Amino acid sequence: MRIARDYCGQTRSNERGKDRRRGFGNTIGLTSLVCLLAFVRAAQGQTVPSGYQVQPVACGLSRPTTMSFLSANEFLVLEQYSGNVKRVQLPGPLVTTVLTLPVVQESETGLLGITLHPQFQQNSFVYLYYTNPTPRENRIVRYTWDGTMLTSPTTIATLPSLGSLHNGGILLFGFDGKLYVVIGQQGSSLTTNSAASPLVTTAVILRLNDDGTTPIDNPFSLPGWERFFAYGIRNCFGMAFDSLSGFLWITQPGTVLNDEINLIPSGANSGWDRIQGNVANDPEGTSDLYVVPGSQYVDPKYVTGGTPTSIRFLHSCRWPASLRDDCYVGKYSGGYILQGIISSDRTVLFVLVVWGQNFGITTDIQIGPDGYMYVVSLDQGCVYRIRPINPMGDLNLDGTVTMDDIPLFTHALLGEPLTRQLLAVADFDGDGSVTGMDIPCFVTSLQMPN
Repeated sequence: MRIARDYCGQTRSNERGKDRRRGFGNTIGLTSLVCLLAFVRAAQGQTVPSGYQVQPVACGLSRPTTMSFLSANEFLVLEQYSGNVKRVQLPGPLVTTVLTLPVVQESETGLLGITLHPQFQQNSFVYLYYTNPTPRENRIVRYTWDGTMLTSPTTIATLPSLGSLHNGGILLFGFDGKLYVVIGQQGSSLTTNSAASPLVTTAVILRLNDDGTTPIDNPFSLPGWERFFAYGIRNCFGMAFDSLSGFLWITQPGTVLNDEINLIPSGANSGWDRIQGNVANDPEGTSDLYVVPGSQYVDPKYVTGGTPTSIRFLHSCRWPASLRDDCYVGKYSGGYILQGIISSDRTVLFVLVVWGQNFGITTDIQIGPDGYMYVVSLDQGCVYRIRPINPMGDLNLDGTVTMDDIPLFTHALLGEPLTRQLLAVADFDGDGSVTGMDIPCFVTSLQMPN
């Protein structure tokens, strides 16, 4: 085994080797000057393709990790070491603290994950994942949003915190209404593929009911494994469901050039720590994996280097067909955002190409209610919005999609010739013409907030 990496640039030897790797550069609390420089960098440093723009929507944050939208113009964002949950109201931004938690402030511990209940508009439930100091443990706690604060905490699950490395923390609800949670192997030699002691609640993805109980249709019935959806997970900084297929994808930091992008089916064994990268490169193959009844080994869909972090599928009618529903992956090295081209059956990741650069450590990528991409940068202390200068449906080229665009779209449907620029924002399905097939996405774009 090689060296694990963390948010703080520490290197730690694991079970199978002593290679040294660069980590996520050490970051301390931001001063006012650093916050000001972050705004300057936000306006000038990031690069995206021509026709798109980057807008800083909230800066001066202290090590922001993940975010979640409450409504069209407000979101919650977590600060890793301060334990603060910040509410950002746009367009200000007006930034206020709605909860402060005691957290462990070491490496990859702290306030790490947030997601909203699928029926948030009805029950106001918000879920947080954080590392509690006393007793030291990772907790999943459900709160109620009362419009100004997070209240009524209910702990729905506790998980071990064996060390400062690879505590996971990403959590989200699937299309099945179940809560999916990642916890990494935390540098432990006793992982879920260890024959000596395979049953530890680390290096797994859990699948829970919204109250923390265990679903009856989870893949494993072996005693002690009932909560698990998948295992053999070294760690994960990004997890997302593909809106078209419902498939679960994760990023997984590895060693040297063995960072992975994985499609994770129910019952998956991703191989850690017996297999890194593709199984074809492992002399022992799958013979040394711990096999749980109902499990299946799955090879990564893409093997890369440079530490992939966040991942998201760009499911939004505001974007052209050439980009829509591809996956976008944050990468530590170079602060890249990579575009991943997906096969038509949504099971193959063909290639990752650089799409954006200089975003720092992108710990989260979200698609907002407005259909635009929001990027959280841990070291730059910012949340950025990336959007087309002229989003799909913006036929009058004023930068927004409103009722004023309907006449021009209607004329295009009736066969009126369009300039190349207008065709580019009217042809939602990318077939080179404006037809009835483009109407649903145009209507959806009209209904999104600007």
